[in-house]
Amino acid sequence: YFMQALHKKKMAAEKERLKNEFARRIVGTFSVGSGGEAITMEKITEEFQRIDSGSEGGDGRISKAEMKNFITTSDSAGGQMKEGDFETLFALIDEDGDGDIDFAEFSAFMGHIKRNIDQQADKFAEA
Repeated sequence: YFMQALHKKKMAAEKERLKNEFARRIVGTFSVGSGGEAITMEKITEEFQRIDSGSEGGDGRISKAEMKNFITTSDSAGGQMKEGDFETLFALIDEDGDGDIDFAEFSAFMGHIKRNIDQQADKFAEA
């Protein structure tokens, strides 16, 4: 039982770390201000469409390749990410596990990390 509890705690911490990492990467792509006013459905839609502009662009789904491209090539997204971290992050967002992120999954994840984004936005605004 103790080992199960420890594993769950480590997994929860890992998920939180990845949420914070994604929040840090994505906050630079939003027009942010303090207080979270920048995280509107319009901004989430714009960001989704921007990421969904890769090789399969505009199909209403973010593929792994498009997400990887966003993370590794966007100046404000922060560059490289460990492959294991990327796979875990993608799985966190891809709730139905079909290998693509649709808008509902993306916006739900953005809602889950809004607090993280607000914290990163405050740091970004101070810099």
